[in-house]
Amino acid sequence: MEQETQYLNNVIDSLINQLASKCIEQAELVANYKKLSIKKTGLEKENKELKDLLDKKTKGE
Repeated sequence: MEQETQYLNNVIDSLINQLASKCIEQAELVANYKKLSIKKTGLEKENKELKDLLDKKTKGE
């Protein structure tokens, strides 16, 4: 009985560690997504500014 209990405790510990690893992995993915989203927003803004500048130059303003 004690061996079974120890085995189950080991299984539970292993599952807890796997879950913790997955949670960390998910948190890292969310952080990377947020960074990329911020970068994308900045690039879109810069792209719009450059397009506007190009339009002004081509229209001779």
